[in-house]
Amino acid sequence: MKNMNLQNMPLDQLWDLHEKLGSLLATRMTAEKRELEIKLSKLQNREFTAVRSPAPRRAYPKVYPKFRNPADPSQTWAGRGRTPGWINKHLASGRSINELKIAGR
Repeated sequence: MKNMNLQNMPLDQLWDLHEKLGSLLATRMTAEKRELEIKLSKLQNREFTAVRSPAPRRAYPKVYPKFRNPADPSQTWAGRGRTPGWINKHLASGRSINELKIAGR
């Protein structure tokens, strides 16, 4: 089949060759598609099993306020994070933070 002279081949033989090639290509493409789908399925399953849910966070104890604004008792601060403006003003006036401590804490 390597040395076929397609130019001189009769039309009936060319058409027969065309049909055989079409059939062979369809069969091979179907088989290749099936193999690729199997590989994709394996990859997707591996991906889902590799993704783990994060470990649950540990329970942190409740943080109670340690400082209270004497001018507005609803304003408190636990001593964590950014220092509130009312504490900065209190310290800027030359007073101590210990004056703002909540008794018993």
